[in-house]
Amino acid sequence: MTHSFIARKDLDSEMTVVRNEYEKGENDPMDVLFKRLLAAMYDWHSYGKETIGARSDIENVRIENLQSFYRTYYQPDNAVLIIAGHFELDRTLQLVVDTFGRIPSAEADPACAVDRGADPGRRAHGDRASQRRHPDRFGRLSHSAGRSTDAVALSAAADILGQTPSGRLHHELVRKRARGPGVRRPDVAARPGRGGVRRHREVRRLGRARGANRLIEVVEHSLVQTTPTRAEMDRMRRSAETEANARWPIPGFGVTLSDYIAQGDWRLFFCCATPRKRVEAADVAAATQRYLRRDNRTVAVFLPEDKPQRAEIPPPLSVQDMLKDFTPHATVEAGERFDPTPENIDARTKVVHAGDLKIALLPKKTKGATVNVAMAFHFGVCRL
Repeated sequence: MTHSFIARKDLDSEMTVVRNEYEKGENDPMDVLFKRLLAAMYDWHSYGKETIGARSDIENVRIENLQSFYRTYYQPDNAVLIIAGHFELDRTLQLVVDTFGRIPSAEADPACAVDRGADPGRRAHGDRASQRRHPDRFGRLSHSAGRSTDAVALSAAADILGQTPSGRLHHELVRKRARGPGVRRPDVAARPGRGGVRRHREVRRLGRARGANRLIEVVEHSLVQTTPTRAEMDRMRRSAETEANARWPIPGFGVTLSDYIAQGDWRLFFCCATPRKRVEAADVAAATQRYLRRDNRTVAVFLPEDKPQRAEIPPPLSVQDMLKDFTPHATVEAGERFDPTPENIDARTKVVHAGDLKIALLPKKTKGATVNVAMAFHFGVCRL
């Protein structure tokens, strides 16, 4: 922190590693789907872009940019230190102060962009070549508040909808066999059958139309039309208790705690992790109605393609290459310097009459020896 030397040789050796990680994500249908969802969901906030960046970022980033980023953000006042386990408290705190407290502050600029919600009907598509082993996939996301009294109810709703095999989505889309699709978390997978291309196209059409529409219907209306049952609430609470117990081992608890510190305060863990035991069915239905609705919905579809029709965009040419065959046009006559005062215009204007037509001529030298004509016709009003 603050004392690492970010060298050019390090960038050269790590670039291919990061690029391989990027390409791995590009070959994963769920990663592609989620990337498209976030890009469509956020207009301004950085959450709309993956932190790994674009391939061109990875291949072309300048070492000076990395060094500047490091100096700005790798600072103690922009970091969280979590120490978990059996240790001597006073001595440990003193070591932290001695090590990090002497580093001068360099505050990073806080994020200021805010996306309040999605416009109705936001959609995104992603496709990849030769991935028949992967199904079509459909995903759905909604904006919600991280620090909100509704967060606990929405977390409970996610459990009731998404648990396998007891969740409502699994029951509606898997057990009832929605003609092709299966379910995996927030996405529908329309799997190709054994009947070849024709069957595959049929499954894709039915999967997207029936499965995706049914998924939206269940997510947005099921918990409102039918309030969670006592059995569903009990399963959700048992799941929450099991999840909480899994967090208590030292390494997992430390990582979980850092998530809540990033939201503003470590105490939020105890504020948000335990209330699911006390949330009521009516709270779950009300939060679902407020957030999981059409006008707060962003959807994306992943389509495996045999031969996607991509346009190959060449790199930009150098300015020298663009100008090598350039020949300027012949010199255009510049015209005269004209004084546009009313007195000068009146003095230079010639008025002639041709029958009932009145013509005003203002002769002067113009750029390129062009002539401009303006005509105005006055018509009377006839009332019947």
